[in-house]
Amino acid sequence: MSALCYEKQDKQEPSGIVTRAFQANGPVRTVEIVEALTAATRPEDLADAFAWFEDEMPSQPAQEFLQSIRNRASGVHGCTVPQGLVPIPTRALSNEVAYMMMRSLDLAFDICLTGLRSATHLNGREGDIRGLDSATPRVTSDGRFI
Repeated sequence: MSALCYEKQDKQEPSGIVTRAFQANGPVRTVEIVEALTAATRPEDLADAFAWFEDEMPSQPAQEFLQSIRNRASGVHGCTVPQGLVPIPTRALSNEVAYMMMRSLDLAFDICLTGLRSATHLNGREGDIRGLDSATPRVTSDGRFI
């Protein structure tokens, strides 16, 4: 079981419940940013997402994470980004960042496939994305599989 809660001083949590502390309106703000990222490709939405990562994560991991997004923007999506700046948004990059935000809160995406050309029989199919793909191994920075 997972529960979202606000951090409170001297408060015992019931056993068996995993909790996570957020700033006031953290999950609500996250969903607002995710909706904006998936609805359009505006630079201010991607900037909000970058600010969200900086607010939600410790400083060093946040900077490393944001640099990995910049590297993906450059390597996969073809836009070069100077250190410390927000990439020019594309539909694919915005969706990827939205997914990363949702995953960090362990929430799911409801999706509907559209616009497929080589697998048109899948257009209109619905589903959800939850967590990691168990069929795809992940590698940590020290080379271990998880």
